Amino acid sequence: MLNSIISFILSAFILFPSFVTRFIDNNEKFRIVVPESWELCVGDSRTIECVFGESVTDYTLVWCVEPASVAAVDEWGRVTAKAVGTATVTAKGNGFSDSVQLNVVSSPTVAVERKQTVNFSGQAAEYTDNLQKVVYRFHHGHKDIPSYVSSVKDYSSFKTAVTADGAVWEITDYGVLRTDNNAADERDKYQRFMGDRYFYGADSTKVRGIFADGNNGIWTVTDAGITHIDMISATGTFKAEYLSGVTQDVVSRMGYVNEAVNRGGTWHPIESDNDGLWTSMYGAGELMRYALMRDNPAATPEQIAQAKKAAYLSSEAVLMLYYISMRNGTTEAYVRRQTNNNVPGSRSDRWLSADALEVGGNATYKVPSKSPAQLFKEGKASLFFTLSTAKYKTEGYYDPLNADDWSDPSSNETVSYARRTRLIEGFPVRTFSFKHDNIGLTDTIYWNINADGTATGLSEKPPHSEGYLLNGENLRGYNVDASKAVPERLWNDIVGAGYNPEDIIYKTDTSADELVGHMFVFKLMYDIIAPEDPELKQLLIEAVDSLAQHLSDNSYMLLDASGQPTSWGNFGRTVYCAGTSVAQSPLHALVLLDVFKTAAYITGYQKWENEYRMAALDPAYEYAEVVAQYYDRMVAAIQITIGDATHPILANLIYALKETSFVQTVYRLVVNYSDEEMAMLGFYNIFQLEKDEELLELYRDAVDQWWRSIRYSENPLWYYIYQLAYPEKQIKDAYGNNILKTASWSLSRHPADLVQYLASNKKRDDIGVVDLSGIGLKTDDTLSYNIQTSGALPELNSDSSIGDYIKYFLKLMNLDWAVAAPDERAFHKYNESSYQLDSWYNTNRMQGSTTYTLPFWLGMYHGMLAE
Repeated sequence: MLNSIISFILSAFILFPSFVTRFIDNNEKFRIVVPESWELCVGDSRTIECVFGESVTDYTLVWCVEPASVAAVDEWGRVTAKAVGTATVTAKGNGFSDSVQLNVVSSPTVAVERKQTVNFSGQAAEYTDNLQKVVYRFHHGHKDIPSYVSSVKDYSSFKTAVTADGAVWEITDYGVLRTDNNAADERDKYQRFMGDRYFYGADSTKVRGIFADGNNGIWTVTDAGITHIDMISATGTFKAEYLSGVTQDVVSRMGYVNEAVNRGGTWHPIESDNDGLWTSMYGAGELMRYALMRDNPAATPEQIAQAKKAAYLSSEAVLMLYYISMRNGTTEAYVRRQTNNNVPGSRSDRWLSADALEVGGNATYKVPSKSPAQLFKEGKASLFFTLSTAKYKTEGYYDPLNADDWSDPSSNETVSYARRTRLIEGFPVRTFSFKHDNIGLTDTIYWNINADGTATGLSEKPPHSEGYLLNGENLRGYNVDASKAVPERLWNDIVGAGYNPEDIIYKTDTSADELVGHMFVFKLMYDIIAPEDPELKQLLIEAVDSLAQHLSDNSYMLLDASGQPTSWGNFGRTVYCAGTSVAQSPLHALVLLDVFKTAAYITGYQKWENEYRMAALDPAYEYAEVVAQYYDRMVAAIQITIGDATHPILANLIYALKETSFVQTVYRLVVNYSDEEMAMLGFYNIFQLEKDEELLELYRDAVDQWWRSIRYSENPLWYYIYQLAYPEKQIKDAYGNNILKTASWSLSRHPADLVQYLASNKKRDDIGVVDLSGIGLKTDDTLSYNIQTSGALPELNSDSSIGDYIKYFLKLMNLDWAVAAPDERAFHKYNESSYQLDSWYNTNRMQGSTTYTLPFWLGMYHGMLAE
C-alpha cells in the first residue's frame, strides 16, 4: 500500500513538474510588468499591468513617477511620456512596492530592417492538368442549342456518351458520371456532375439525355432546360487571372472583396462584417501574383498591369480601415472589471462587467497571480486529483472587494461614476460604405461621420437580441472625436475626390478575425510593394504602429469609442485567465502575438519586438505556451461540459482518451472552422518571421494540434501554410497523400465559376455526411466519409434507443473519412468546412475568387507549386 502511495506521488511530480515547481517557487508578492528596455515616445502612453502574489488581498495601488518633467502617471497606472529623458515609475500598495525605469525618446529605437521570406526548400508539385468545367445554360428552344440535341425527342438511346478524350459519360441517379481510365491522378478517374452547377435545375433534377459535343464536353437535357458542359484545357495561371478578373468586375466594392448578390438579373457587390478579413485574404493573393508577374520575364505588360492594379487596390482598401474613422486621441471610459461568466455572448457584458465603479469606490478585485498557461495546467492537475472542474473555471477570481461600490450606469442615472483615460486612436474599423448605398443597418454598430470633426453612433444591436449592449455600453448617439484627416492618396483612390467625410458610414465592433487578416496582408505589402512605393510604405508603418500602440496602451484590448473592448477584441491576461476563455484563448493569444511580431517587422521598432517577447514569454503572460495548449484546451472544454452534465470521472476519462479516434472525432465535430482560418493566417506570419528556436518549438507544437483536424480537409491554403512550418520536410495528410500534390489537385478541381450553385446530391454513391439533425444537433459543421468502403450510417431520431446510439457512434469511430472534390460539393469561403456537400446553396450569391487565387499564388510564391 505504501509503495502505491509513493508511486502515486512520484507520478504526480512527473506528470505535473511545472505545476509543482511553480507552486513551490511562487513567492513573488508584487511586480510591475513592462517590456525589456521599456521606452515611450514623447506624447505616447501605456497602461501598466501588475502581478500580485497569492497572499495579497487588497490590490489598491498608489502610483508616482520621478522626475515629473519627463513623465506623468494617473491613478490607474497609465504613464504618459512628456519629455526626452529617463524616469522611474513606482507603484506602492499595502506592504509592497515595485519600480521600473522608463526611457522617453523623441523617436522609436529602430532595429536593423530586414526582409524575410521563408520558402519551401523541396521539390514543388506540378499543377495538376485537369480539364476545367465551363457550363452554359439554355432554356428549351434557345437558338444556340445544336440541332443534334434540340431535334431529339426520345432520349432512350442517349444515356451514355464518349467524348474526344476517350472519357465515358453515363446518366446516374444523382446526375452524370464521367469515367476516365487514363486520368493522371486516380482521384480524377471518376468525376461526378450534380446539381445546377452542371444542369439546368437543382438537386432533384433528372437528366434525360446526354450528347457528346465533338470535343471533350457534353450537352445535358433536363425537363427544366439544357446545359453545355464545356471541358477546356487551361493553365492554373489563366484560371487565376480569369477568376480574379470576375472578382474585380463583379464582386469588388471600392476595393473590398466579399460577395455579390443578384438582384433582378444584375450583380451587386455587398459589404459584410468581415470585409477587412476577406479583402486581406484576396489582396494577399493578388500581391503574390504581382510579385511573380513583375519578376517574370515571360509575363506580358498586360499581366503585370492587371496584377499590380488588383494588388494595390486591395492593399489600399485594407489600409483605409485604419484611417477612415478619423478617431483621434483618447476617451474617458467607465471603470469596469474583468468577469468570470459563462460562454461569451450569452450576456450583455461579454468580457467586462456591466457594473462600473462609482466615484470614491474601491476598485479592488481579485486577479490571478499566475499566467493563463500556468492556471490551465493547475486546472488539469486539479481535475486529476480532486475530480472537480472548478479550477478550470478559475472560480474565486474577479469578485470585487466591495460589491456595493459597483453598479450599472444604464439603470442608475443619478449616480456618479469613476472614469479612466483610454486611447481610441489606432482603432481599425470593419468596413465602410456610402450612406446612399447602405441598404438598411444590420445588427452591428455603425458610425456616422459629422462635419464638425466628430462621429456619432448610429445603431446598435437590436434590443431584443443578445449582446444588445457592447460591454455595458449603448453606442447609439455616442459621440467620438473624428478630427484626424484621412491621407489624401487613400481618400482619392478608395473613396473618390468628389466625396466628403459626411458621405461615409463605417462599421465597428472590430474583431480578432479582422486583425489576423490585416497582419497577413500587411506583411506581404511590406515585402512586395513597400520597397517600390515610399508613400504607401509610410502609411503602412503608421497604421500598424498605431494598432500596436493602441493595444499596448489599453492592456491588450481593442477598444471601441466608449473605451470598452469590442465583442471579440479582448486579448488581456486577465480575460485569458477567466473560465470563459478555456478554449478560446490559444487562438486569440496567437492573434495578439502576430500583431506585435508583424508590427516589429514592418516598423523596425525594437519596442514592438520587446512587447512581443514579453507577451510570449514573461511569467505573467506566457502567451506562446497558451498557443501551444490548444488541443488540451479543446478537450478541456469537452471535459467541462461532460463533467458538469454527468460526473467528473467521465471528464477525466475524456482526457485519458484524448488521443483516441473517439475524442478526436468529437473534436472534429465541434471545431469552429472559422477559427481554423484565423489560426492558419496567424501561423503564416509567425513561421515567416520567428527565428527563436524556443518559440518555434512551441509554435510547431501548436500548429500540429490544429493539423489534427486540418489534415483531413484537403484545403490547399491550409496545406501550404502548414508546409511552411516545416519548409524542409515532406508531409502527408490523413489519407497518406503528399500535401503539396493534394493542394495542386484540389486547385485544379476548384470550380471555374464563383456562383454558389448546388454541386452535390443526396443520391450520390461515393461520399456521405454525418447527419445528426434527427436528434436536433446542428450539422452545418459536419464530417464526410466514403460510403463505398464504410457503408451508410444509420439514421438517428427521437425514437432511437440507447443501443441504436451505441451502434451509431461505434460505427462513426471507424469510418473511412473522405472529402468530395471541390467542384462536387458546396462552394463557400474557407471559414466553413470542406466536408459540407450541399450547404450554402444560393444561386443569387457570388463569392470572390479567394478560395482559388490565394492558395494558387501562395503556392507559386513560396516554391510549393509549379506550372
